Amino acid sequence: DFSRHSVTVPAGERLSLSTYFNAFPAAYWQQWSCVTKVRLSLTVKGRANIEVFRSNARGTFVKIAGSLVENGEYTVEVPLNRFGDGGWLWLMRLPTLVK
Repeated sequence: DFSRHSVTVPAGERLSLSTYFNAFPAAYWQQWSCVTKVRLSLTVKGRANIEVFRSNARGTFVKIAGSLVENGEYTVEVPLNRFGDGGWLWLMRLPTLVK
């Protein structure tokens, strides 16, 4: 379930926002603005494994942040100083294992 400001991901499902329309063009903002960092803030209802990734111009990607969040807030700030060769930022919600 998607809306302009929220997305609902059923339990056990995976969501990746690594698409042209959902990822953040970090290299563009680094080069063409005075923005020095961006902040991702989420409100999680339920339990979610949140991971944030960055890519470079060659398409290589690495995880730069992440946390298991249960009924709470998750915020991460990413400096825009590592995207000189291109790159994007995006988040993923991964299935969590119930213990």
